[in-house]
Amino acid sequence: MLASLLAMVMNPEPWTPPPLEQRQLRGWTPRVQAQKDIRQQEENRLEAHTIRGMEDVATHVKTHIMWLDIEIKKLEKEIDDHIDQHPNLTPAPALGYLRPRSRPKLQTIACHGHDPRLR
Repeated sequence: MLASLLAMVMNPEPWTPPPLEQRQLRGWTPRVQAQKDIRQQEENRLEAHTIRGMEDVATHVKTHIMWLDIEIKKLEKEIDDHIDQHPNLTPAPALGYLRPRSRPKLQTIACHGHDPRLR
């Protein structure tokens, strides 16, 4: 009841979701971070296997790390291209990740307008 009274008094604008390009960007950003986290885990495993003399396992881990490096670069390029195609995206450093190459036009890629209902 109190909420409905408050809504009548404040008369808020109806909520509209962020544009699709912004939501897509928010979807890709955590994917890159997840891949980087997995890569770090594999680096740690590689060190442990190398120390223990398990070269056959270490070789397999190295192969996975190389594959992850390729995938991370692909994702970063896709994100970079997405930003280039949508110049209306604005930076919000607290939510984003740094672009793989430095450019003056945008240093981060997360966008303003965060709404917790999108999680």
